[in-house]
Amino acid sequence: VLSRHDPEGSSPCVYKSEICIGSNSPEWQPFDISSSQLCSNCENSPIVIEAFVRDATSSKRLLGTVETTLAELKESSAYQTELELVADNNERPQSRLYVHTLDGMTEPSFFTFLSSGLQIDLTIAVDFTESNKQTT
Repeated sequence: VLSRHDPEGSSPCVYKSEICIGSNSPEWQPFDISSSQLCSNCENSPIVIEAFVRDATSSKRLLGTVETTLAELKESSAYQTELELVADNNERPQSRLYVHTLDGMTEPSFFTFLSSGLQIDLTIAVDFTESNKQTT
């Protein structure tokens, strides 16, 4: 579960992954999420990652939680470092989270598109002939 901290103090969930059943070392499928959705385009905005597993009895168990930023996630991916997940307010890390790859793609805004040299040609024609009269 990925959540972001809003300026109002709330932490809305921005992404929920598929459920990994019966594994203490789960691997999740890659997913796409925009930086505006994840952290409001601020690389230093806090992101909370919570990792859960579901055992055979179908009860959900928290592997751990980590608070990080998009900048730290990029660094973790680039240097193949780990994020330490801490469970239940315990100071000692319980699990580790590895970010295999983190790819970024810039999507230009509409304003960027307009300011990059967009040229619009407009042609208007008015028909003054009598062919547009209403027939009786």
